[in-house]
Amino acid sequence: ARYGVFGSDTTGEMIMVKVQEYPKYFHIRDSAKYWKNEVDDFLNNGDMLLMGKPKQVKGDGYYGIEFAVKDTGSVRIQKHRLLVSNNRQYSLSAQLDTMGMNNTFITGFFESFKPTECKQVRNMKENRLKLFFDDLFSNDSATRQQAYQSLSSVYFGYEGVAQLDEAFRKLNRNHKDYVETKLKMIA
Repeated sequence: ARYGVFGSDTTGEMIMVKVQEYPKYFHIRDSAKYWKNEVDDFLNNGDMLLMGKPKQVKGDGYYGIEFAVKDTGSVRIQKHRLLVSNNRQYSLSAQLDTMGMNNTFITGFFESFKPTECKQVRNMKENRLKLFFDDLFSNDSATRQQAYQSLSSVYFGYEGVAQLDEAFRKLNRNHKDYVETKLKMIA
């Protein structure tokens, strides 16, 4: 992940931006569950309270949510905007004072922020199993190695059963990593 901090010299407001690139074979299987897990990460196991319902944010080539969390013993809130575009998640976070302070810098930054454009547009909800198996059995050794190293983090699910079965048949039993590869696919 990469981080950047942006601030206003005039108001003292600060915003942290985090950009996280997802692995090549990652896809969002269930949007509702994905966003719930993302919000839950900011609740610190119940130490913070979600203020209202997260609102959806959409733009050209990206989508996401915006929400705020609050500590029960404080007048400050944390505002978050999470955006997904191509193979990345952009996380904007700022701390606000609820005691009437004008947060124009933060509001303006959140509203004007757009993820970087990529020439290759990738749908994060698209299943990546076909690409994974194509790479795993590629003639290019570097591509094959990249897929092999990602093996334990790939979610196969129900839709991957037929592809796993086919992959088991394609594996070379004489290959030195045959057993390990098969175990990683099963686990």
